[in-house]
Amino acid sequence: MTVDSEWLNQTSIDRSVTRLHESMKCGKVEEASRICREILRQDPEQADALRFLGIIAFRKGAKDHAVAYLEGAVVARPSAADFRNDAGAARRAAGDLPAAEEHYRQAIALAPSLAAAYYNLGNVLRDRGNKEEAITQYRAAIDRDSENAAAHNNLGLVLRDLGQEEAAMNAFRTALAVRPLAPDPHFNLAIGLKARGDIDGAINHYRRAVEARPSFASAQNNLGVSLTECGEPEAALPHFHAAIASQSNMADAYNNMGNAHYHLGQYDSAGKAFDKSLSIEPENAEVRWNRSLLLLIQGDFKNGWREYEWRWRRKSKQPKSYHQPPWNGGEAPGKTILLHCEQGLGDAIQFVRYASHAAERGARVLIECPPPLVRLFSEDRDVDKAIPSAESLPPFDYHAPLMSLPAILQTTTQTIPNTVPYLKPPSSTRLNIDLSTLVSQPWKGRPRIRVGIVWAGRPTHRDDRNRSCALAHFKPLSNIDGVGLFSLQTGPRSADSGKVSWPLSDLSARIEDFADTAEIVEQLDLVISVDTAVAHLAGALGRPVWLLLPFAPDFRWMLDRDDSPWYPTMRLFRQSHRGDWPNVFSRVAHDLKKYVRQQPEE
Repeated sequence: MTVDSEWLNQTSIDRSVTRLHESMKCGKVEEASRICREILRQDPEQADALRFLGIIAFRKGAKDHAVAYLEGAVVARPSAADFRNDAGAARRAAGDLPAAEEHYRQAIALAPSLAAAYYNLGNVLRDRGNKEEAITQYRAAIDRDSENAAAHNNLGLVLRDLGQEEAAMNAFRTALAVRPLAPDPHFNLAIGLKARGDIDGAINHYRRAVEARPSFASAQNNLGVSLTECGEPEAALPHFHAAIASQSNMADAYNNMGNAHYHLGQYDSAGKAFDKSLSIEPENAEVRWNRSLLLLIQGDFKNGWREYEWRWRRKSKQPKSYHQPPWNGGEAPGKTILLHCEQGLGDAIQFVRYASHAAERGARVLIECPPPLVRLFSEDRDVDKAIPSAESLPPFDYHAPLMSLPAILQTTTQTIPNTVPYLKPPSSTRLNIDLSTLVSQPWKGRPRIRVGIVWAGRPTHRDDRNRSCALAHFKPLSNIDGVGLFSLQTGPRSADSGKVSWPLSDLSARIEDFADTAEIVEQLDLVISVDTAVAHLAGALGRPVWLLLPFAPDFRWMLDRDDSPWYPTMRLFRQSHRGDWPNVFSRVAHDLKKYVRQQPEE
């Protein structure tokens, strides 16, 4: 009896293929690779061996080899939909999206029930910007496999790209219902929650993401950012370290680490983190701007103001566009210079002082500013006209952002233009207010000193959680003999004054703009305020003002001093520890008692 050698050879290959499948199933990659090569020596076109060699190459990142083997497998077995699906993955990884799309479409044509092919086609279509059809394919994948968590997650990503945030959030939640420990839906859900202002919810989901995948660098980084914004920079630092451990060149994580150190008052460590970030991405505007704040708070105005100009390259900060050239600080006789506000109201009040420099150089000065500042700035002797933002502008020759003027004029700590007052209340008053008639009981008669108070800034300010405080902290001041407290607080937090049982005259209903506030401040003996626009106003009016600062203050207040070179009539009361407002107010109360005793009897 003659044995057919071809039959024996095929039997050997079949046995080897069986062993190959078992090795791949058990994760024995090296053994599987060896078996594949044994098979291909006998049959160079054996489909299974080509496919598994391709899969192994794909997992190792050998993209070109993966494409060659997997497409060879497709040629050897053209009717196998899963082979087409694998070849599509290889082509996508190699960056050949049209070829990947064609493989997936062929796989679907061969096996209309193959959910993975619809999911993968959706990924390629999303890569190619065809988001509407990507949604169709993700939904087709889900129709065929409702427990495909990745399809739910990626559907959510495309819906988010299209601005359908609520539908996106629902898709992420569905993904988590299918796979509660899947890190990606937790991460994506956290992003949406944070955008809605639910930072506690975001932190919870970022934590779930990093618990499921500790090497998830973006989730570690975002968790650290959220903790910093929540006032927990110390808890944030380990997450930035974890992000960097997983992705050593993650410039953003070093930048955010620098911010956390800044909030902790660890300025040397902050500088090292910013420098490391810039060693990776030297042109990163966000880091350069953060470093400018560090330089300025340390009193390095020469380098700080120069670096501060990087703010215009930040994604969140686009400069206004004008046909006229920028002013370079030079002489401008007979010319008109437009100064324009760009950030907060307090910033505008602080830097409008530079209008005098433009006027001294012979220019006519216009200032474009938010409506609440128009009447106030109209009283500036160096301003020819104040124009509300968004209104039509009259002709002008040059322009300059207010907060670029220190750089343009090369301001140092010694050359700050700090002659006060440089603002005054409007000459034509509309309040006609007499504070002596507004004294709240149980004050008896007129208080010896009138003190205006502000406890909260703009809620959307990036550091408002730290700079604002509770109104209750001011209560001990109301018990000091001879002190009458007047609320200058405006905005949502003005309602706090109606919830206290101690004497406080609420003026918020009378205040419509900063000219109104200026009129009131002129009648006060002292303003005590957290770091917000009213403090700047009192300083610009040359009135006594005590500024209450968090442990890591805004750059303009610098470090280790209780005065301000910007405002000669200002005293600074700093937290000695993070969040320690009681100690600040204890010192304020002590000094306020002395202040009252120093005032003459009426």
